[in-house]
Amino acid sequence: MIPQEFSGVADLLVGLPQALEEGRKRTAISRYYYAAFLESRDRLKDARGWVFKKREAHEKVRRAFEWADPNEKQLRLAGRLLKHLKDLREDADYDIDVALDTTSLGEAKKMCAEIQGVVATADLTKCRDPNNL
Repeated sequence: MIPQEFSGVADLLVGLPQALEEGRKRTAISRYYYAAFLESRDRLKDARGWVFKKREAHEKVRRAFEWADPNEKQLRLAGRLLKHLKDLREDADYDIDVALDTTSLGEAKKMCAEIQGVVATADLTKCRDPNNL
């Protein structure tokens, strides 16, 4: 399986008929996050050979981008977007007593696409190794 399949599943969920609308939106946000996170993790592994422990992977992948060379604005932005997208995912998954913000789904989709674009085209050798900081 490739990480982009998660964003494809999210797109399918959003396009389904109106039944279970809140659950579909929440699940789609979660899939967008995992599409972006897994692709970022896998591309770091391919480019740098970095492997992260499961319990640390989310934080370390984000940090690798956020702490990239200061001149690499796109990489640093990808790190911030990963953090924000993870926050949206956690809200969607855990804050089920609160109605989902109507803009959250569109925001998640846009952030996912932007992160995927950056990790597909940027020089990931400019990311800093979060295991050595």
